[in-house]
Amino acid sequence: MSRARLRLGAAALLLALAAPGRAEPSPAALAQARTYFRIGARAFAAGQFEASLEAFERAYEIAPRDGLVFSLAQAHRKLFLLRGDRTQLARALARYREYLERAPAGPRAAEAREALLQLTPLADAGPPAGGAEAAPPRSAQRTPTRLMVSSAVPDAALELDGRAVGKLPLTAEVSPGRHRIVLRAPGHLPWERRVSVPESTTVPIDAELRPRPGYVEVRAPRGSRVAIDGREVGVAPLAPVPVQAGSRTIAVRANGREPFVRRVKVPRGGTTRVSVALETTTQRVVAVALGGAALGATATTAVLGLAAVRKQDDAEAMLARRGRDPLGEGALADYEALREDRDAYRAGAYGAAGAAAALGVIGAALWFFDEPPPARVESSPGAGAPAGAPVLELGLAPGGVAARGRF
Repeated sequence: MSRARLRLGAAALLLALAAPGRAEPSPAALAQARTYFRIGARAFAAGQFEASLEAFERAYEIAPRDGLVFSLAQAHRKLFLLRGDRTQLARALARYREYLERAPAGPRAAEAREALLQLTPLADAGPPAGGAEAAPPRSAQRTPTRLMVSSAVPDAALELDGRAVGKLPLTAEVSPGRHRIVLRAPGHLPWERRVSVPESTTVPIDAELRPRPGYVEVRAPRGSRVAIDGREVGVAPLAPVPVQAGSRTIAVRANGREPFVRRVKVPRGGTTRVSVALETTTQRVVAVALGGAALGATATTAVLGLAAVRKQDDAEAMLARRGRDPLGEGALADYEALREDRDAYRAGAYGAAGAAAALGVIGAALWFFDEPPPARVESSPGAGAPAGAPVLELGLAPGGVAARGRF
């Protein structure tokens, strides 16, 4: 059978496996494929191309997506450029062609065509080692027992069964059975897991290290309400509050006080202290002034009322002294003057009482309804990222690796 027929047959088989009629992997299987891909992408970025190739192959066995074909081609290409292994060159060419057959208008089609233009003349210069262009199956030799460990934190230190081992990502052959993995990184909480590795199996571990929290200590007037990033966390005084490290918005509110808002930086594992002095609102100043005026009007009411009572007593005493005899012209004029003064004092007392009541009601309303506006909710950095964006395509970008695509 000619080489061209072999190539066409291999391509047809791969396309048939990825056809719509093939059963979709379960969610658990897809999650494992994503883990393999993330490990492969990080190994690729670290220059561990053999490890990245194995991770991509295992991801492809679970979820034969178009983007993974391109990722496999990239890994084969890197191994050829690194070692001059022409078998890797043949496999890279086969994968690039397969990708273009499956996704001629795919997001990496232009890169695949460019790679073929660059690599094809190299393949024509001599026969590839092994004599086959199609990607061959995994070696029939004994399948090793391995652990693949990766993390998004590049400087994490790895311990395997109590021993410090190499840098991440790590692909290591281990004995079958239980193993203890510990990752430590500056600014992150330690990560530990015990995994069981069956014989002749590769177990992928993509560790998610949690950043150490920072703390915010707010020193504010007693009774004021404290909010962090729009979420109320307590009433002052309160203990330091653990928060995610980074830029946080501190808001302090209290009735009758101007709200306090400040953006602060919180370091991982550190404490940021914020001292707050809340200024009195204009409304609260007016309320106090009206309350004082109401108290003054109340005092005036008492004075005028007392004066009215005294005038009434003096008029009654004048009548009592005269007895049954009528008042003379002069006495009658004095009596009428006392009554007029009494009425004037009464009217003044009533007016002052009304003013005191009005001022008191307005002042109380301004006092009790002098509430600050709700704390403004700040959107967190990175919010709004689309959910579920597992990557399956590995491309080369200036200065690093670009991964893209979805399951």
